[in-house]
Amino acid sequence: MSPEGGHGQSHRNYGGAKLADTTVVRQTPGFGRGQSEVAPGHDGSLDASRASAASSSPQESTTPCMFSIGEALRKEGITGDTFDVIMASWRSSSRKQYDVYIRRWAKFCQEQRVHMFSPSVKDILRYLTGLFKEGLRHSAINTARCALSAFVSLASRETIGSHPLVSRFIKGVYELRPPKCRYSTIWDISIVLRYLQGLYPPQTLSLKMISLKLAMLIAIVSVQRVQTLHLLDLSSMQKTNSSFNFIIEDNVKQSKPGSKRLQVKLRQYLPDERVCVFNTSESYLAKTNEIRGNESRLFISYIKPNKRVSKDTLAGWVKKVLFLSGLDVKMFKAHSTRSAAASAANSFSIPVTDILATAGWQNENTFAKFYNKPIDHADATFSTSLLNSALT
Repeated sequence: MSPEGGHGQSHRNYGGAKLADTTVVRQTPGFGRGQSEVAPGHDGSLDASRASAASSSPQESTTPCMFSIGEALRKEGITGDTFDVIMASWRSSSRKQYDVYIRRWAKFCQEQRVHMFSPSVKDILRYLTGLFKEGLRHSAINTARCALSAFVSLASRETIGSHPLVSRFIKGVYELRPPKCRYSTIWDISIVLRYLQGLYPPQTLSLKMISLKLAMLIAIVSVQRVQTLHLLDLSSMQKTNSSFNFIIEDNVKQSKPGSKRLQVKLRQYLPDERVCVFNTSESYLAKTNEIRGNESRLFISYIKPNKRVSKDTLAGWVKKVLFLSGLDVKMFKAHSTRSAAASAANSFSIPVTDILATAGWQNENTFAKFYNKPIDHADATFSTSLLNSALT
């Protein structure tokens, strides 16, 4: 994808895996949402390329993952509006994660002559063991288990996730191949901030450079994912003399029923205008005012036709700033800004409650386990500090 790409075109690509040649797909007249009939082969496997044509719900027609879940719901007699509401419960990110493992499960069922929707526990364990033997770690195998739990029924009516042997297997994987953190240390935000200080004044910057600067500044001061930056919208923005406040109307990864809508506040930083996210935002809005047309998303492409940018494009912008700042982008990805900003805040003794509230984390364990990392002070190592102190 081009770094300036907006929305990628959707393609139905099932990895070339046909699941059975004996599938009969038929659409019964009068059937509504969730009511297309699909007759599996005698082994319970399905031909995904033909079965997708029978999908009547837009949410299930895009991937084998959602089609398989839809078939499981039909078996339970769930149709119509109820069917649509349940299908909407799986977010696009979960569908993407599950899809690869459901396609592999379908291939396994075809090769091993296993019923795709009603396998035995032994079959499930054989499938998961195969993933383990391929070198997959705990996180991936646990995702595969969750994917199957969404539509597979055991004879005992237990869910896959709650079956004692499956749970014990997942624990065994954890012991043999414990999760690895992507980063053992995290970059120092002062390195990036010094680079951003050089991109000043904002009025002299090209649209490209002010776009990159604003994306990185917001990522740092808000401690948010690129997904959240992508959702910043002028229609839900409130401005004061010293701040911009965005209310995120869409669901984000940490959104849960009953939780408050996430807010991203961009406050003025008077000590140094060069890294003030408020002033940079004002300049960016002024620069894009005449070219954005009816586009309400904050970030638009710096290349015509200047439409809203995708999450991948924003991630590319953030990664570009890391590279221009001299950081190793082979090691640090766009998401590392979240850990870098939170770790820096913690090292500066900013209250953990403030860090959690800004980042949108529900409890301190999430921050401590996944995001709070030792900061790699590239310009202030122990040996350098020791020698400098001894020689002065």
